[in-house]
Amino acid sequence: MLGKHLREEHDAFRKKIEHIREIADLIRDEPSPVIHNGVDATLSFVLDELLPHAKVEEQALYPVVANLMGGEQATRSMKEDHRAIEKCVNEIADVRKRHHSSPGGPPPLIDIRRILYSLHAIISLHLEKEETIYIPLLESKLTEKESEEVIAAVEKAAAEIFGS
Repeated sequence: MLGKHLREEHDAFRKKIEHIREIADLIRDEPSPVIHNGVDATLSFVLDELLPHAKVEEQALYPVVANLMGGEQATRSMKEDHRAIEKCVNEIADVRKRHHSSPGGPPPLIDIRRILYSLHAIISLHLEKEETIYIPLLESKLTEKESEEVIAAVEKAAAEIFGS
């Protein structure tokens, strides 16, 4: 039940995550509206959907995992993934800001491409870790009632964080 809920959330993100890599693949030497719009869409996805989702995880899911695994250290690497995702978003913003402040220079496409590939890799690995480590643990250790309680806590945190 809880595992299905979490996998469905991840599945809803997969197309957008893959789009990050696709935009990076398109980047060559010249900027284009497709690339610009793709980077904008990536930033919007990460800032408006993925990072709030990460906050929900940290607030409602990771404490349960930490309890099952014997302490906060069990979720530390996952929280660090969230910080690395934030760092990538900030790097893209910084690269764009530097380019806009000196528009005569070459477009920073190589930097943007590198950051997008990093972002794609971090997010993909993060989901893989949740699906191969955390979800099986939760499915094997929690009762149906406990799973329902975690889902309720996740939904409550999501409502608070997303404002719905």
